[in-house]
Amino acid sequence: MNKGLFLCGLFIALFLAACGDDEVKIANQMTLYSRPDTIHLGGDLGMDSILVKGFTACEAYDAKWGTLPGDVAREFDMNASYLYFSYEARVVLLEDSIYDIGLGYYSKEKAGFSEGLGSHGFAISTSGVQKDKKIVAACTYLIYVEKNSDGEKIDRWLPVRPEELRWRYLRVNFDQLKNIK
Repeated sequence: MNKGLFLCGLFIALFLAACGDDEVKIANQMTLYSRPDTIHLGGDLGMDSILVKGFTACEAYDAKWGTLPGDVAREFDMNASYLYFSYEARVVLLEDSIYDIGLGYYSKEKAGFSEGLGSHGFAISTSGVQKDKKIVAACTYLIYVEKNSDGEKIDRWLPVRPEELRWRYLRVNFDQLKNIK
């Protein structure tokens, strides 16, 4: 009798395991934090070029087993099956409220991927005021490849590691531009 119950229990356990979800869950909501460096690259005529190195926060929002998204797999010649995590990297800064923010031709300089992971770049916007300063927020996407289907550790960030991110934007003073003849 005990042998029959054991075999029945084993069968049910194996059946439930086989019906399990193959999708990988993100444990402990992996988030990295850092303090970015801001460098004033100069400029003229009411426009300054600003370079930000690093990130404020980088948060995992998806985990998968499988092939990397098409364009990413081709670009980095990684066509096998992997355990990989998708990350959203952000940088948040405060700028004097007299400035407007713009993106020049710098949008691809050591940036991550755009939202659909199909191209490189980042989105930047201003959202409100804090202590008489504009809140400037930029966002890009990264992929962390942990291991391949054979269990071999890969440990690779695509297209760059979060600390290697470069965000460059224009800081524009339209009042100053009006006074230029």
